[in-house]
Amino acid sequence: MTPNATSNSSTCDSQRLARVCRAPDPVGEFSGQSVFLAGSIEGGPNPWQVRITQQLAHCDVTIFDPRRDDWDSTWIQRKSDDRFQHQIEWELNYQERADLVAVYLHPGTEAPVSLLETGLATSHRKAIVCCPDGFWRKKTVKAFCELKEVPLVESLDELAGKVMEMLERLRDPGMFSHKNLTIVTHHIHDSGSCPLTYGFASRLSS
Repeated sequence: MTPNATSNSSTCDSQRLARVCRAPDPVGEFSGQSVFLAGSIEGGPNPWQVRITQQLAHCDVTIFDPRRDDWDSTWIQRKSDDRFQHQIEWELNYQERADLVAVYLHPGTEAPVSLLETGLATSHRKAIVCCPDGFWRKKTVKAFCELKEVPLVESLDELAGKVMEMLERLRDPGMFSHKNLTIVTHHIHDSGSCPLTYGFASRLSS
């Protein structure tokens, strides 16, 4: 793993600094700030995980992406299926070590399990949630985020911007009430053909 830059420059620079770690590859040791990409996993050639990674490419951050191109619908959601179990373990291992969790609820998916676990994430109040227009339960997500004081944005550009803002704040631990930011998220295969990710987190407070 390439170590983080040690200069005094901004967290986000013009050069490509981001390191992307994708399941199921082992990550090993890493330093500096990190973010986990949680939420809906939709089909298509240009998924949101790829797009936000491109937007964060100039930031000195480790990005954990649980999306797998080799996901197979024949996987059984049981511990006895080594492929499924390894995915769960990969996420639990590296997501616990991440600093931020970015949740994206794609309007083209119903994502019932992601919706449920996003509720758990906001209960711990450290998630950044993106719920665009068109998501079937947007009003519920908005009300819940407001109640739990969780940042809520409506576009992928805003989500990337909020992540960059939080990364800048993380450079000064004194701006937060908690120095250690712990994220726990899970990745499962919901009914249908799309695997879903979901996260547990606690709030960033300025």
